[in-house]
Amino acid sequence: MQFNFITASPELREIHSDIKEILCGRPIYFRRTFSVAEAGEATLYITALGIYEIYLDGEKLGQEFLSPGWTDYNSRLYYDTFSLTLSPGKHCLAAVVADGWYSGNVGGVGPRHYDEIVALGARLLLADGTEMGTDTSWRVGVGGYLYADIIHGECYDAGAEPAGWKTLSFDDSGWENAANTYNYVTGTKLLPRFHPGVRHMHTLRAVAETRDSHGNYIYDLGQNMSGVIRIRLKARKGDRVTLRYGEMLDGTDLYTANLRTARQTDVFIAGTDGEEEYMPRFTFHGFRYVESSMPLLSVEGIVLYSDCAQTGFIETSSALVNQIFSNQLWGQRCNFLDVPTDCPQRDERMGWTGDTQIFARTGMYNMDTCVFYQKYMQDMQDAIFADGSVPNVVPRVFKSRGQLITGTGTAAWGDAIFIIPYHLWKMYGDAETMKECYGDMLRYFAYLEARAEGHLQPDMGYGDWLNSDAVTAKALVATAYFAYDAQLLAEIAEELGKKEDTLYFRTAYAAIRNAFLKEYEEEDGRLLGDTQCAYVLALRFGLYSNKEKTAKHLARAIRERENHLSTGFVGTAYLLPVLSDAGMDELAYTLLLQETYPSWGYCISLGATTMWERWNSYSDTDGFGDVGMNSFNHYSFGAVAEWMYAYMGGIRPLAPAFTRFAVEPHMDKRVPRVSVRYKSASGEIAVSYDTEKGICTVTVPEGTTARVSLRGSIAELAGGTHTLTFAPIQ
Repeated sequence: MQFNFITASPELREIHSDIKEILCGRPIYFRRTFSVAEAGEATLYITALGIYEIYLDGEKLGQEFLSPGWTDYNSRLYYDTFSLTLSPGKHCLAAVVADGWYSGNVGGVGPRHYDEIVALGARLLLADGTEMGTDTSWRVGVGGYLYADIIHGECYDAGAEPAGWKTLSFDDSGWENAANTYNYVTGTKLLPRFHPGVRHMHTLRAVAETRDSHGNYIYDLGQNMSGVIRIRLKARKGDRVTLRYGEMLDGTDLYTANLRTARQTDVFIAGTDGEEEYMPRFTFHGFRYVESSMPLLSVEGIVLYSDCAQTGFIETSSALVNQIFSNQLWGQRCNFLDVPTDCPQRDERMGWTGDTQIFARTGMYNMDTCVFYQKYMQDMQDAIFADGSVPNVVPRVFKSRGQLITGTGTAAWGDAIFIIPYHLWKMYGDAETMKECYGDMLRYFAYLEARAEGHLQPDMGYGDWLNSDAVTAKALVATAYFAYDAQLLAEIAEELGKKEDTLYFRTAYAAIRNAFLKEYEEEDGRLLGDTQCAYVLALRFGLYSNKEKTAKHLARAIRERENHLSTGFVGTAYLLPVLSDAGMDELAYTLLLQETYPSWGYCISLGATTMWERWNSYSDTDGFGDVGMNSFNHYSFGAVAEWMYAYMGGIRPLAPAFTRFAVEPHMDKRVPRVSVRYKSASGEIAVSYDTEKGICTVTVPEGTTARVSLRGSIAELAGGTHTLTFAPIQ
């Protein structure tokens, strides 16, 4: 598929002088009328350099927002396909194209990351075989959108919107002809969209209205979310309503210091006297609270994220556990917006590879993310450098003169190239993504080998990012992941039928493991730094001389902190699974249920409705954390939910796609009633139990088998619902 891209003159894109500091362009309106002789089916292929909405005879086509999404536009661009039924006579196609990621502000580095000119590309194939594409016969103009930016927000003047411009009734003689543009790299792949689009997934309604110290109106949605709002208001024509967004309140006022340069501000200018409705369409925000310069009749939160159906459901007798589950699920909802972003509020919102792989296993339980991650792996393949290194952010984001905003080849970040495809295979039975990425996996492992000295990785990277006052040596973290990479590659190579590679990576793992033990383990089993993260990685990746000794050191390191964790992004993801694997379920539950700092419960006690970036993003003693990097909606610490599914509920795959799976609940009397459902690729699995009554019910999908291990007894179960009993836990 090829498109002729059209755009507007630079003069048309000029925005009002008083808002030029926004540093973004004015959305462009495109329209074209055409005639159809006979009724019939037609197919429209459409995309944009920017983000677009398309209308046929005044009706919006599709339910997506922010299409065609974010890719490295120099490598790949997706187009949408619409099947249309056209009646005889004249019709009108009309579109709006805004900056989006293409020419808007990205990653805190400013606008025009890919180019400064937005453009539209479309092809309409009619039933009689004729074709209409985007060319200079299309008319272009501007309307109510004075500017629109995904990070800063948009300004919409309802009075400046040309009435009926999306329909045949509009006179576009005052508009100009479109201009051809070739402002995309010739080698860009133009491909049909195969991944879920961003849609309106939930609606939240304001639960409270207050006034701030300046007299503004504050509306509380009750839940930290990502998306936009829909408001109704009563105003006079020309009244200007300013809407700002934040995750927290500082006293009575909206807290925005953590947004850095992101304005997160929308402006609506009333077009008539009386009631009007407004919803932004070419931006998104991360927020719980909305500040309005005037009172509003109603406020709704329009939650936007990639259309991935929820597949995991957990409910327990513990309100705290239920809230932890809800917080991490909302963290995923708010950050799975075409790419898995780190946060939806500040001027960053990038696809960090480390955050993504850390949460991937949880994300695959929570939602049907198979295709979502497949798209991200294509983005990752586009981003890999010639030396084989995987950048820390995908799609890549550059500063000026081609310098990456972040590094590349970083331990626990670049390793996403192995980890995500591996889990797509285990969770969904998708071996094809492993096959497609295998060559890049080999290149990255070769890059790591070349960087290693004596099978040890250098002291560089992020280490156990955002740990709680327990710094683990970066070289230890990097070498542990190097061993894990070899371990995964051996299994991947075996699945792909590459016998020589399988042997090579098994040998490599053994060599890295030996080097790790020689360099970092002492005779008594202590590891360098004596941190929880070090022991967690050693236990998870098999890097120990004596598992029992290593597990005891981990338990000691936790108890020395009065049963609190000290791990950051890297260690927290594996902390509870490692404890349960070592037979320390009681300690795992103690950490899960902890309510003092640092813990999941501590954040919840301070009002968290999503996962925070830091354990102390806010504290009752020190207030707000470092404004330079402090998100209140950051899913990494939500990786604990994998343990909830796989250990508390006990549901783990024994074969790809859960055609055979384990049900081995790890129970604790402090959470006596647990219900876990997972809609796997092979059907819905359900486990519920009551430790006080000694009853467990297991649902096994037809065509699958489950190995159920229940308090020491083991049974093989086929499809159906089964009720089992066990000795109650007192």
